[in-house]
Amino acid sequence: MSIVDILKHKKEELFDAMSKKGREKFGERAVSPDVYETRLGICNKCEQYAFTGNCKKCGCFMAMKAWLNEKKCPMGKW
Repeated sequence: MSIVDILKHKKEELFDAMSKKGREKFGERAVSPDVYETRLGICNKCEQYAFTGNCKKCGCFMAMKAWLNEKKCPMGKW
């Protein structure tokens, strides 16, 4: 396994953990898991989405921001 593969795997593990923690942390303020997945899917295809999981436009870590009902995409995509 190459170092790039290892880093990609670790990134996915981190995002999974952050996603689960976000849902637990935000409780009633959180969107449904379906809405969350839709939002992240949009982010993953966006030109402003960085490899680090941050939005280049607002700087937010999207695995957390996407959980919050009151938050919006700075590009107006969700």
